[in-house]
Amino acid sequence: MVGLRYQGQGVGERTVRKVAEQAKRAGCEWLHAGLNDNAVDFYCWRCGSQKTNGVLRYLS
Repeated sequence: MVGLRYQGQGVGERTVRKVAEQAKRAGCEWLHAGLNDNAVDFYCWRCGSQKTNGVLRYLS
């Protein structure tokens, strides 16, 4: 979670992008994150994920 003081500055998006890049380099095809309902919009709309019991992103 990004601290309130830093939200809206792209910190979370950059973090998710970096994690996805590293997972893809490691040979992963999917990235899954468990989360609370307050974070679904961020992951789905800002980070290109799909909602499951958490969020799921294909690393094509």
